[in-house]
Amino acid sequence: MEAKKSPKKDLERRRFYLLEIGMILSLTFVFTAFQYRTTGVNDNTLGTISGVSLDDELIPITRQEQKIKEPPKIKIKIITKIEQVKNDTKLDDSQNDDYWNFIDDDSGLDSLYDLSGNEDNVDDDIVYVPWMLNDQPKFNGNINEYYQKNIKYPQDALQNNIEGTVWVDFVIEKDGSISNVTIFRSVSPQLDAEAKRVVSNMPKWTPGKQMKKPVRVKFRQPIKFALSQ
Repeated sequence: MEAKKSPKKDLERRRFYLLEIGMILSLTFVFTAFQYRTTGVNDNTLGTISGVSLDDELIPITRQEQKIKEPPKIKIKIITKIEQVKNDTKLDDSQNDDYWNFIDDDSGLDSLYDLSGNEDNVDDDIVYVPWMLNDQPKFNGNINEYYQKNIKYPQDALQNNIEGTVWVDFVIEKDGSISNVTIFRSVSPQLDAEAKRVVSNMPKWTPGKQMKKPVRVKFRQPIKFALSQ
């Protein structure tokens, strides 16, 4: 004969089971909520870091280097000439004025220059003009090649595009050496100094002669400095 189950005991047993189930569900809910919050915080943090990384990413600035243009090469063109007049050549006024126009501006030249052409009057101290001589002075070689090789265009004149013709006076002594180098017509201090330097350093000439005797002779020579690109 089966003992009758007490409804009161059965209710208490169910109540105990329900309480356990409720506690399990509560713990599960709390644990799930905690996991969710932790995951959410981590997601938000990662999202923020990711956002900062993307928004503030530095884009490298590329800049093309400008090529520095080299200045155009400058060719130095030096034109030189020495006008020589033979004794049997008739001089016109333009030749005389162009080459020896300083004579009209000076006084007392009769004591320095023999302009008469008198062959009996050969004085060691007289400075002769070229066309009055029996034998004119001669440069030993090509004078233009000498200037092209030895003239150095002054840097200041190059930078300032200075060019022009410098007229140089000089005396060829009885031994062919060069003396009394002066500037007759100036262009600039730089070009004047270079023209004077190169003329002063010229090698000895074959001296001019009067009555087969070496004499002092004065020349005036234009030296043209020209820049061409």
